[in-house]
Formats: sequence, structure tokens, C-alpha cells
Amino acid sequence: MSVFRTHFLGRIFATAASALLACTASAASAADANDQNYFASHAVEFPNGIQAYNGVTYVTEIGYRPLRLDIYRDPKASSASPVVLFIHGGAWESGNRQAQGKIADFPSTLANLASKGYVVVSAEYRLNGEATFPAPYYDVQAAIRFLKDHANTYGIDPKRFGIWGTSSGGQLATLAAVACNSTGLSRVRDSSPTTSTCVNTVAIWNGVFDFKAMEPAPKPAQNGHPRSRLLSCNPGFCTNDVLAAASPITYVDAKSPPFFLAHSRSDDVVPFAQSTEFEKKLQENGVPVTTYYVDGLHHGFVSDDPNVTKTVSDELLARTFAYFDKTLK
Repeated sequence: MSVFRTHFLGRIFATAASALLACTASAASAADANDQNYFASHAVEFPNGIQAYNGVTYVTEIGYRPLRLDIYRDPKASSASPVVLFIHGGAWESGNRQAQGKIADFPSTLANLASKGYVVVSAEYRLNGEATFPAPYYDVQAAIRFLKDHANTYGIDPKRFGIWGTSSGGQLATLAAVACNSTGLSRVRDSSPTTSTCVNTVAIWNGVFDFKAMEPAPKPAQNGHPRSRLLSCNPGFCTNDVLAAASPITYVDAKSPPFFLAHSRSDDVVPFAQSTEFEKKLQENGVPVTTYYVDGLHHGFVSDDPNVTKTVSDELLARTFAYFDKTLK
């Protein structure tokens, strides 16, 4: 059972009696209460003095569910801390903000990372079946704006902002990092937000950077393929403009932030060439890039041997946050 669930059940049982006393409240008051998220304003305690706020709503688009994020921080930090925003993978149609591949108890992992002097945040976004591209990209932008706009509330230094993503979440995180000054994906709004969505540094695990180069391509009959569902076009009929618009490699220039890229050379879902070609593009534009490439692992750095998977996961986490230490502290 996850730490979040254990703590939440304890709090729910502890507050059940007081909740029953409110049964005589008006229907309107009950409706108001149903719209509130207790755990968004009452922290869960983790080791090393870390507190986590679970399910903080960062945006609600008209006609869609509220989108939430979890915030891990040290409330006793003496000054504002750098922030790292995590964007989960799952082929744009699964996954959640409290899980990452084979890492056991991901919330505890994020809390441990927060104890190293960061505010660590994990955000969800609209999945395939809820909305198509560029909606999830807009969601990541909204999460960045929320954290910058509420920096004082959560002890964040908005000038030290890192983003971290895996697989499909790596595509969204990278796009947010390299397209923040682009007008090509701008939304039509009555009024545009003024908070910048640019970040200072990026870490991506087995990311998707170029849709035109993804192999093997879905067969024409696979209109339900995740990439087809994301881009709203059947395989073989997606225009180059559509593919380019969703591909982070399109937007790389000399102003792009530094990157950490990690990938397995034998990745059986996202080709290793996605990272090497993106690395080349960064280098051509003079953008600093650090890499960690490994052999013999499946997508998500998974081995047939669970012990190897754990060892690699630990090493990957250590390298990722050593990189954030170097670029954010």
C-alpha cells in the first residue's frame, strides 16, 4: 500500500466522527464541501520533515475534469527552493502522477528528492480519450504557470525551474521547454496569461522528440494507436505540419535550456535514435547536453532481472538529481 494511501486512510478514519456531525448541514453546504479537496490543503508527512500536498488543482478547463498536481516540500526551508516538475509517461493515454515505471512507492521517492533541497511536483494532464494534442501540452504549460504564480505559497524560487519527463511525458516536458517562446502552438484566448512558461533545465528519460522519425510506424488499420489518437490523424495520413508541430526537435534553437538525456540502446518502444538525434540537434545549436545511455534494457529501463531494474533505477535517479544539482543550485 502506498504511503499516500496509508496516510490518507488514517486521516479519513480519524475525521469520520466529526464528518458525521455535519450531516444536518444544508444541501448547498454539502455541495460546496464536495467541491473541496481536504488533502490539497492538509499536508501528508514524510520522513526528513517533508510535507506533501496531494491533489492541488492547478487548472480546470471548461468541460473537463480539474487537473491536479502533488507538491513535496520542506516547510522549514530557510529560503525559496528550486522546483522540479515531473511529467509522467504512459503513451499519452495512461499513467498517473504518483507512479513511474518499476519504481516502488514513487511518492516516497519524490519526497526523498525534495529532502535534498527542492520543491518537487508531479502533475497529471489530459489523456487520449479526454482531449487531443495540443491539449496536454497546454496542461503542462498551465502547471508551470501555476507553480510560478504560487511560488510564495509553496516556497519556490521561480527563477530556478527544472522539468523532468519520461517517454510520452518526456515529449510534453521537452515541448514545454523548447517551444515556450514559439507562437506556433499559441492558443486563441480572450486574454493571454503573462507568466512565462520557460524553464531553466530539463531531464528526459527515453523521450519522444521527433514524430516523423518514430519507427515502426503504426499500420493504417491502427487508428486507435496512441500516436494516432494523440494527433487526431490516421497512420500514413498525418501531414508533415502536424507531425512537426508536436515534435520538440522542431523548436530547438540557441535559446533552449540545457538537457539531460537518458535512454536504453535496446529500447523496444521508443527508438534509441530519438535521443541521439535530439542530442545532435541540441549540439548543433550550442545547447549543453548531458547523456546517460545504457545497454540491454527494455523501455523504461526495465530488465528481465528485477534486481538489475532496481539498480539501474537508483543510478538513474542519482544521475538525474546530480544533474539538477549542477544546473539549479
